[in-house]
Amino acid sequence: MVPLVTQRVARVLDEMAGEDIQLIPANVTAGGQLLSGFKLVNVLRLVSSIDHSQSNFVCIPGTKQIAKFNRFRVKPDALGYYHLAREAEYHPFILVSEALKRAFETHNFKGCAFIQPENIKP
Repeated sequence: MVPLVTQRVARVLDEMAGEDIQLIPANVTAGGQLLSGFKLVNVLRLVSSIDHSQSNFVCIPGTKQIAKFNRFRVKPDALGYYHLAREAEYHPFILVSEALKRAFETHNFKGCAFIQPENIKP
């Protein structure tokens, strides 16, 4: 999944995580009308955040590729100094720092959810 964000969100992401992402201009058509100012967010950083001893997951048969999680637990300080990164073994998961989460809340951005790993339901 590649997130699509407004210019306001893109500005905050660029300020806080500019080295961790690539912002790609995107035009959106809605109701036959062209809307500009949107950006696709390509998350560049990968981190190995899975706490394998505490997580439970299913692999694609015959591979070591994770298909789904029954329980997902993250290593402490897995993000390091990054504000935004994808999980190296399971790319659908985007990890976000507490600082970036607070910035989104401060700016009252809508349309996103921050879910703690222990609250992810299969």
